[in-house]
Amino acid sequence: QRALETEVIDTYKLRCDYADAYAFCRKLLDNRPNDIELICDCAELQFLGGHNLEAVALYERVVNMDETHIEANIFLGGYHFLQGEKARRNLAADYLKLTSPTRMQQAAYRNEYILILSTSYAKAKFYLRQVLRTSSSVEVMKILEKIEAAEKKIRK
Repeated sequence: QRALETEVIDTYKLRCDYADAYAFCRKLLDNRPNDIELICDCAELQFLGGHNLEAVALYERVVNMDETHIEANIFLGGYHFLQGEKARRNLAADYLKLTSPTRMQQAAYRNEYILILSTSYAKAKFYLRQVLRTSSSVEVMKILEKIEAAEKKIRK
């Protein structure tokens, strides 16, 4: 049965019909709400369909059921890291526009930077460290090193 369901979902994905694939997946999930693989399928479809926050919520549901689930932790770690990177780049670009920043502007920059570290990057670190608990990944370690470098920058 699972093989047939996967085939139907894959057929929808090949057509880039993520909305119908998700609707199909949701119906299955109504009958099997604790099926982790099905929740992951739904999360992936939400992400592919551009519904990032819904995908995050579904992957968080998976992690709440199985804190070591690799796919969910990698997605959540990567997602939060990219959100942090985007926010940090935007913050830096705005700060560089200031020709002679005042102390208040410098403090605001630092506070925003710390906020990014304590939200997006902290979440990314949590999920990516979960990945390293069960497997080794050079890519995950590289991301964690980037986060540590960003943390060191603010400590200077």
